[in-house]
Amino acid sequence: MVRPMPSLCTQCRPFLRGLSIAIAFGFVTIVRPAAAEEVANPPGPATSIASAPSTDRLEKSLPPSVEPADLPVQDSKVRELSEEENEERADASSEEPGPKPGISISSSSDQSKPAIADPSADNKKKKRLELVPWRPPPPATDRWDWIQLSSGEWLKGTIERMRDDEIEFDSDELDTLDLDWEDVVQLRSPRRNVYRFGQFLVVRGPAVMEGRVLTVMVGEVKQEFPREDLTAIVPGADQEWDYWSGNINVSANYRSGNTDQSQYGTQSWIRRETARNRARFDVTGNYGKLNGEKNEDSVRTNLKWDIYWSRNFYITPANFESFRDGFSNIQLRLTPSAGIGYHILRGKQDLEVEALVGYQGTQFGSVVEGESETAQNASLTLGVMSSWELTKRVDFDASYRLMVTVPDVGDTSHMLVTMLSIELIGGMSLGDLDLDIGFNLERIREPQADEFGEVPKKNDYRLTLGLGLEF
Repeated sequence: MVRPMPSLCTQCRPFLRGLSIAIAFGFVTIVRPAAAEEVANPPGPATSIASAPSTDRLEKSLPPSVEPADLPVQDSKVRELSEEENEERADASSEEPGPKPGISISSSSDQSKPAIADPSADNKKKKRLELVPWRPPPPATDRWDWIQLSSGEWLKGTIERMRDDEIEFDSDELDTLDLDWEDVVQLRSPRRNVYRFGQFLVVRGPAVMEGRVLTVMVGEVKQEFPREDLTAIVPGADQEWDYWSGNINVSANYRSGNTDQSQYGTQSWIRRETARNRARFDVTGNYGKLNGEKNEDSVRTNLKWDIYWSRNFYITPANFESFRDGFSNIQLRLTPSAGIGYHILRGKQDLEVEALVGYQGTQFGSVVEGESETAQNASLTLGVMSSWELTKRVDFDASYRLMVTVPDVGDTSHMLVTMLSIELIGGMSLGDLDLDIGFNLERIREPQADEFGEVPKKNDYRLTLGLGLEF
């Protein structure tokens, strides 16, 4: 029996089966890496990936340059795009294609390596910088005073004084500043200043103020006080000189020729002030000659001691004044007194009133025969003192005093003193050099006649121009 010959299809079937297997294997080898890369880098501007596929099959088809560790881990959350990034990608998709500034394009050799999202980089973008306020060094390690204003600014310098809602602060760059105490929110001072609270409590030492609490280091103990109770800060706990201030004024006038005239004068004061006490000494003197003969010779001194009972009210337990003027027929006049005073205004505009009760004794130079050479009276003194800081370099001071005497009202006197100070040179080690322009008026109601019956004039006027050293 003759067997039939197999058909061509039957003979080629094994060959076709092997070819199809080879083609399928090659397709898997070529397509799977691209699919892995597509999974790692999803298309679309706002597509987020929550998990990555399994890497079991991909590891079998990886090129030699790619390690399995470079693949995303299965079921790991890569990142979630923020709304800002979604908007940025949406805007980028509407723009023309092409590379954008700041975007790096990988080369063809790197395209076979899957791109892995970096969660830490995204977290860094999402962090917000927290602004930490700047603070000066602790008082123990710094020699400067620091104050912070309500605007947030810090000033470095030296606290000159603080009293009645105003602080005087000396800065090397900004010179002396007069600031409202309510504008100061923090204070740091390493110096042993004197701090007064209420009426009688006084402490000294380095201090730090934050918020509504002022902490003073008294020895080794920290003591805390409410800010509202602070009434004064006075530096100078380390040196006695820091308690003192003053103004030394000198004026001179000289003329020669047909008339020989010389005139010299001073109108000066010096003050020592602590947290509770204030002592002041004033002196006004004038001396002159005309054609060799003396035509002016007068000296007035005043020593005053004040004790502050409260923030604005003070007691004057002692006030002593002496006056001599030969051309007014007053050889010597002494007026001891005591009284009270009150500050109506404090700060750049200072207004102060006082009332003193005392005794006045006068020794006349000469009198008409039969009259007494002395006079003794009780005295009532009413005074108003004011000070204005017109500009940073110009100050104006004025005072008026009325002294009423009883029973002899004829010795009643008036005195007006004004001074305009213009700073010429500031920042010197000894103080500031000022140009002082002064005007004084003195009036006696009934001057005493001398032995020849001549009665001095009631009013004396004086205009002076001089230089003053303020410290």
